[in-house]
Amino acid sequence: SFYVFYSIRISKRMTFTMRILKYQANFTQGLTKLKVLTFGNNQLTGTIHKEIFTNSISLERVSFESNMLSGSIPDVFQKMIQLRDIRLGQNKFISTIPASLFNSGKTRSEGATRSLTKCDLHGNAFTGELPGTLTKGVPFLKYLYLHDNRLTGNLDTELFCGAANSFIDIRLNNNSFTGNFKIQCLMENLELISLASNNLTGPLEDGIGHKLPRLREIHLFDNKLSSTIPTTIFDPTNLTAILMYNNQLTGSLTANVFNGASHLEHLYLNGNKLSGKLDDFVSAKGLEALKKLRLEYNSFSGTIPDFTGMPSIEVLYLYNNSFTGSLNADKLPPTLKKLKVSNNTLNNEIPSKLGEFENLEALSLNGNEFVGKIPSELGNLNSLQYVISVPAERITLL
Repeated sequence: SFYVFYSIRISKRMTFTMRILKYQANFTQGLTKLKVLTFGNNQLTGTIHKEIFTNSISLERVSFESNMLSGSIPDVFQKMIQLRDIRLGQNKFISTIPASLFNSGKTRSEGATRSLTKCDLHGNAFTGELPGTLTKGVPFLKYLYLHDNRLTGNLDTELFCGAANSFIDIRLNNNSFTGNFKIQCLMENLELISLASNNLTGPLEDGIGHKLPRLREIHLFDNKLSSTIPTTIFDPTNLTAILMYNNQLTGSLTANVFNGASHLEHLYLNGNKLSGKLDDFVSAKGLEALKKLRLEYNSFSGTIPDFTGMPSIEVLYLYNNSFTGSLNADKLPPTLKKLKVSNNTLNNEIPSKLGEFENLEALSLNGNEFVGKIPSELGNLNSLQYVISVPAERITLL
């Protein structure tokens, strides 16, 4: 009698350590019908030998994620046309990305991973540029996770177009890609794209929202993007998060840009070169879902406007701008948990009505020109975890 293995799973919370290099060369020999091979979340060390793949060309799912494997990944995926899911993230691989992982060849029998839907190589030390064959042979690719590596080169988003109708989630953040960010094709199912913490430059294209109609999140922070914020970026009706902080964006915020952003919950534009007053911005219709608004470290001016038209806001960061005038608590939504208005030119007294904001956990007021007494009503804030007040020479206790 004999056994036919279809699945080998050794994963999660196993504490053994083995030198996979020592044992692997023959352990898949004869397992020609093996479909699932998972060793994720262990403490495996060493390198992956090519026979682990060439002996089992019927593999559909491979996982060695969250181990301590190192070296290069063998470039031997040409015949693995049934591979759907490969997860090698969070190891110590240091090679370039194997081109054969995405190489289709001329025919299905000669080609590679036409069925691939998920490729997760994040959290390693992969180097070099993206393979020129990226997505050409994998039209069904939905999830591409290459973040937290050492990838370089000019980011040509045309490489994504081979799977434009399939992509749901693309993560290339925390690498060293250069060039402009421009979507080259309609990606009608893409929900999340993260290109944060790279070296991208230049303007944001004006029609970006039209090419990503189902986008939920866009992460472009920690780059060198320089332009005004394109109005169409807010067109996708399901958009929940825009994270574009720490760039060089300019211009002002106007209501017409945000009127359709009815599901937007997180808007992070801090650390840019934005300016002007916020009165028009807060009049936008459709920001009722906004929970976190971060506009610190810009050059906004004028008085702090009425934010009560955004009834869901929990985090409001306006510090390190050029706001003037009084802080009017009647213009702040009662849902606030964190309010930071430090380092502006706000004056007059600290409003006692802040003591009615029962959900307030953090309050930062320093670096302004407040005078008078610290309101005793602030003692009613039972949820308050920290408060940064103002210099003693302008404020008295009680």
